[in-house]
Amino acid sequence: MELKDGIQEMVKELRKLEQEKLFNIRISRYNEALYSKKELSSFLNVSVKTIDRLVSRGQIRTFKIGKCIRFNPREVLEDLEKLAY
Repeated sequence: MELKDGIQEMVKELRKLEQEKLFNIRISRYNEALYSKKELSSFLNVSVKTIDRLVSRGQIRTFKIGKCIRFNPREVLEDLEKLAY
């Protein structure tokens, strides 16, 4: 239950940032900036290990570019919202 509460809190924070125009997502998903694991963990204010755990459980979507894993912030937000509710 604790993880669910933490995820709900992250979703609330992301929604707050989105409303404050700090979380700018372009309409087209192909024009969006992709985040690295470190950037995403910093943005969500969680550890890289938490990101690794969410990825390994298949709870958030990733893009693989060569050997690098990247994250679409809009898709991550959608995935976290599904987990929270």
